[in-house]
Amino acid sequence: MKRWMNLFFLLWGTACTIMAATEDGTCFSSVENVSAAALEKVPQSSSVSVDKHDYKPYVARVQDDGVVYVQNRTFTSTHTVTGENIVAGEKVTTAQPQGKVVVKSGANVTMKASGTTTLEAGFECEKGGVLEIAPL
Repeated sequence: MKRWMNLFFLLWGTACTIMAATEDGTCFSSVENVSAAALEKVPQSSSVSVDKHDYKPYVARVQDDGVVYVQNRTFTSTHTVTGENIVAGEKVTTAQPQGKVVVKSGANVTMKASGTTTLEAGFECEKGGVLEIAPL
């Protein structure tokens, strides 16, 4: 049975491109030059990317179990991660390059999950950085 998910993104003060693509690279949904977007009925095993000109793109891989894995990512501004379950750390999935997750000083990151949010080894929030974990 194919599972679907609904995603909502809100990025303060920025306009970017948000795209969901399936494993074979087929673009399922894409919106450009927005600071908020709702993507509905996205296939469960998709990759979701948020991209802005001259910035490193943020890519989240949502696996069949409904987990958003955050790995090899440095947050330097305001960002929200949303999912059924969220796991963040240096080695939380083999589907992405390994690397620490760092919330830099001055960054404000909110992780909103309807289930659980788990911070594992390799997650760091620097002094002056803000991490908020909230229910979805």
